[in-house]
Amino acid sequence: MIKYSGAILLTILMAAGCRTLPVHNKPLETYSADYGYRYRNINPGADDSDNLLVILTFSGGGTRAASLSYGVLCVLRDTQIFWQGRSRRLLDEVDVISSVSGGSLTAAYYALFGDRIFEDFPKRVLYRDIQGNLLRSLLAPANLIKLVSPFYGRTDLMGDNFSDWIFEHKTYGDLLARNRRPYIIINTTDMSRGSRLGFTQGQFDLFYSDLNPYPIGNAVAASAAFPGLLAPMTLRNFPKPDDFQPPAWLADDQNAKSGFIPDDQSCYLDKRRTDIYVIDGGVSDNLGLLPIIMGIDGHHSDDKIGDGTAESLPKKVIIITVNAEGRSKRSWELSAGLPGLIDTLLTSGTAPLGNFSHAQIGYLRQQIAYRNTLKEIKQQVEQQATAQGVSIQIPALEQPDIDFYFIEVAFNQIASPEKRNALSRVPTNFNLGKKKVDAVCGSAKEILAANPDFQAMLATLQPPGVPSK
Repeated sequence: MIKYSGAILLTILMAAGCRTLPVHNKPLETYSADYGYRYRNINPGADDSDNLLVILTFSGGGTRAASLSYGVLCVLRDTQIFWQGRSRRLLDEVDVISSVSGGSLTAAYYALFGDRIFEDFPKRVLYRDIQGNLLRSLLAPANLIKLVSPFYGRTDLMGDNFSDWIFEHKTYGDLLARNRRPYIIINTTDMSRGSRLGFTQGQFDLFYSDLNPYPIGNAVAASAAFPGLLAPMTLRNFPKPDDFQPPAWLADDQNAKSGFIPDDQSCYLDKRRTDIYVIDGGVSDNLGLLPIIMGIDGHHSDDKIGDGTAESLPKKVIIITVNAEGRSKRSWELSAGLPGLIDTLLTSGTAPLGNFSHAQIGYLRQQIAYRNTLKEIKQQVEQQATAQGVSIQIPALEQPDIDFYFIEVAFNQIASPEKRNALSRVPTNFNLGKKKVDAVCGSAKEILAANPDFQAMLATLQPPGVPSK
């Protein structure tokens, strides 16, 4: 009996493991274009005006990104603006947060718990040794049994832990029930396509899946599943009923092929594609900017943020991108010897993303400058036509009367070279320690205080007759 105890134990472990299944998305009972977690189903708060649209994007970068994003939220909380005849916090006007990886921790926590984030988020999340806790969790006997299963991986375990430790087992249904902006777009990457995939009901419509029961913790874990270190997370693409009609926005989007990122999502209607494997959102978009760029560039999902009639369009659109991009302490081309395997994997996985991020920012700045210039030209033409008593219509100038502002928050904007280098070299992991976390959080205030784009935007949100700072 003793002779076979090891084999018996292994058999028990394998049998138990095979019964362990990860959290999976659930199928829709019936499809409705008005059901679930969509931007239009989330109401603004009492101090949130629909004609001032504020969009935040939080980048990847582990706890470093979560900390810088949190620091920006603190600055927006402490920034008073004057809009529609009264003062309010700029934070109260935040409508959308698009996030990736570490930035998704901050975005999801704020969307779920609101101002409570300023009470317990640093201690509960930022100061926490998340990766150490995950390692200890991996070695726990109960979890070893789970991990024997071929269907349950390290990312699934991280999702379960996030639900336990951080997000209190909240789901997208809880976000919908809270019914208060900001609306969050947690971004991942479809591994087989290399394209962005966001956790929204509009996206899940294509899977004939109900986002409401899905745990927030699992979505955040999927967003942070760095390839090689963590396994992909599986989403199910359910069969569509015979009478299922693809959403109208999908057909419209097929006509917008010439944008910055062509993204044909009709592949999810293929009956042969039953499983979708998602990994770190930073693989396709480390800034969380793609949903914003694609909207400006003519691509739309079900959530047409800021779209509508002329009366409901925003007067101002403010986009603040929190870019927690770091830098390696070592320049390999100036070093003797070949880099090791880990360094090679990390560098090859992050350097191209940095280049793409810079291209995104440049493209968005160009698009916003173009739109603002068209608006100025249109105003001048109208003024001259009015002065001459004529009416002129120029189709090329016909566009919504919206002021756009783009603000990037990044470590390279810090004046002190020593401080700039120190913050840029904070490692990309989920265990920084209190001192580094506080330094990263505090840098947000310094960056925005000296940011000319941020200050120019604030100057337009002051009471009449009050000079800007």
